[in-house]
Amino acid sequence: METILQKLYRGCAHIAAACVALIAFGVVLEIILRLFGKSLPGIIEVATFALVGASFLALAHTFRHNVHIRITMIIGRLSQGKRRYIEIWSLTVSLVISTWLTYYCVILAWDAYEFKDKSDGLLSIPLWIPQGSMVVGVGLLTLSLLEELIRVLRKKPPIYQIRTERQHTVKEE
Repeated sequence: METILQKLYRGCAHIAAACVALIAFGVVLEIILRLFGKSLPGIIEVATFALVGASFLALAHTFRHNVHIRITMIIGRLSQGKRRYIEIWSLTVSLVISTWLTYYCVILAWDAYEFKDKSDGLLSIPLWIPQGSMVVGVGLLTLSLLEELIRVLRKKPPIYQIRTERQHTVKEE
């Protein structure tokens, strides 16, 4: 059964994919317009902010699906007991860093909102909008890390480990 958090992770991944599609559309449109000697003002600004959204909103989903870079050369050779302690340590360190990053992203976005900061480009987009996607993305990554840490502390394998084992099983068949 899919939890509310899993739906949020997936929903943000879909929004991130839409951001990538927006970037691609903007680039193709700009190329076509330049063939006719025209240009679309603000497209670089929109593409830049869409890249921020794509990068941050996909963090939790990619973590849950084991798409982040993980060095398994050593951890894969450890016994289950030692591996569990390494997982607890790495998840705890990641959670602390992610919590710290979330906190400072919230401060950054809140300051931009309070001071009505806008981008320097032609469109003058309020900066709290792209910074808000940073808050949501890193915040959901923090929740995902906490969720995985609780799983491991309860002596269950992390979701990303289960997905990796399934991938290896499918490849071997």
